[in-house]
Amino acid sequence: MKKAFLLVCCAALAVACGTSKKSTYEVVDERDVPEKFVKDFKRQKPGIEQVKWEKIDSLTYRANFTSNGNKARMQFTNASVLSSWIIPLEYCENIKSYVTANYKDFKVDEVVLADKDKKTKAYFVTISQKKTVKELEFDVTQQFVREVPAETGK
Repeated sequence: MKKAFLLVCCAALAVACGTSKKSTYEVVDERDVPEKFVKDFKRQKPGIEQVKWEKIDSLTYRANFTSNGNKARMQFTNASVLSSWIIPLEYCENIKSYVTANYKDFKVDEVVLADKDKKTKAYFVTISQKKTVKELEFDVTQQFVREVPAETGK
């Protein structure tokens, strides 16, 4: 009986560890996204059929999609459209080295190459240690710029 209970506990733990992290934003149906944002997305990314929309706040929506085999996002507000690409960790050796050297026991969760404004791109790196989550900014050469304050975001 104890062996069966231990086996069930191990299986449950394996499943829990294997599930992907849920988004912190509400997933919404495309019909609930402002028409302007949907039209802008379809104009800029024709041919992309599978899009997962997230509601960041009442004025901001994010489209998550795959383009040419790469995961990408576009964030829409009334003032701007910002694009970002999720970068596989194997392409981020300088970033991983910096985090290992300067943030003991933190792990890199996600690296995103994003528009800072219309002319500048930067890497934004989410790192975590238990319940502590931080966001770091690196320039396009993967050199550390700053720790992004939690309240401002990208």
